[in-house]
Amino acid sequence: MKSRSFNDLYMSVVWSSQSGSSMSAAKNTTMNDNGYEYFFDQNYNCVLILFYGDVDAERFIEVIQDFEQQPDHHPSLNRLYDFRQAKILFSSNEIIALSGWAQLRNYADQNRRVVHLSTDDVSFGLLRVLTAHSEAFSDNLIVTRKVDEALLWMGLPKTFSLKAP
Repeated sequence: MKSRSFNDLYMSVVWSSQSGSSMSAAKNTTMNDNGYEYFFDQNYNCVLILFYGDVDAERFIEVIQDFEQQPDHHPSLNRLYDFRQAKILFSSNEIIALSGWAQLRNYADQNRRVVHLSTDDVSFGLLRVLTAHSEAFSDNLIVTRKVDEALLWMGLPKTFSLKAP
């Protein structure tokens, strides 16, 4: 996979077309053929983002931009990124680009909880490196391998389903 500068990566995502996903208003779930789905749960003020397959920085940003444009999205929503069925493929340049991208979006200033959940050793490590590298991520973000820890951090009950309805 070719490494890109922050500007190249950011501009490619800014100008990318919509992914073509469709919103299911009854379930507040968006699913598509691009290897991700998300579910807005207004009762718990959160969004669950499920990734499948390979995830590079460009795809990660595209997913975030996609769900942030949905009618049910609000910046204060807590976020649980579930990478258990995915493989993170961030290069060192992409980690730098993602850090800069998050800083431009003032993610540290937003009062919400964020969890990156991954059981794969390499993906877990890359997510930890991203978190450690970026000043944009605050104390409101954790990277964990444990579902119970993720749910507790988000203030969700242990019975909360990490599957879209």
